[in-house]
Amino acid sequence: VYVDRLREYTVWDDSDAFRVLWQGLHERHVGATQMNGRSSRSHAVFTLVLTATCTTSGGVTSSRVARLNLIDLAGSERQSSNDGALSGSAVGDGL
Repeated sequence: VYVDRLREYTVWDDSDAFRVLWQGLHERHVGATQMNGRSSRSHAVFTLVLTATCTTSGGVTSSRVARLNLIDLAGSERQSSNDGALSGSAVGDGL
């Protein structure tokens, strides 16, 4: 699967991670709607993968990995109150 403008960064601390997050937020397309003055016009997916590696005195190396996905779907405010619950649940199926 090809994703236009997809980028991956290696960060070493929280300030690096926030810098990358803010950079992505500033590059998003936004526009005004009746319900929201700065509505997102593009989906955003921010995935943070934390890896902790430990080597014992016996030379055995182990790693623990955690993954956090932050997802913002564009245009969800266009749903009416009648169909929002059903269509909103199907929007994320493509992710």
